[in-house]
Amino acid sequence: MPLTNDDLFDFDHNRLDEFDLGAAQRRLAEQRDAYRAQLVAARWLDGWRERMEEDEGSMQSEDWHEGFNYAMRETAAHLRQGDLLPGGVLHDETDSGQL
Repeated sequence: MPLTNDDLFDFDHNRLDEFDLGAAQRRLAEQRDAYRAQLVAARWLDGWRERMEEDEGSMQSEDWHEGFNYAMRETAAHLRQGDLLPGGVLHDETDSGQL
């Protein structure tokens, strides 16, 4: 069964500086396929991060895990904020060649 919109928006919105649920819902209605794929990816990243934290047999250092968690949280946040959708800040900076 596919995830519902409520499932896709089931995360702590307060942890994201630039997240507005109303704007996100409008973005989902306007760019459904692209934004839904990004929300699914962000949810998957959260799960992966959690599974990595639970992996007691990991050979990685605590510093590595901290960096991994930070990177995955930041990536998921950009996906949830729509930063990589057309019109999003990261998309438009990258697509215009202004990096």
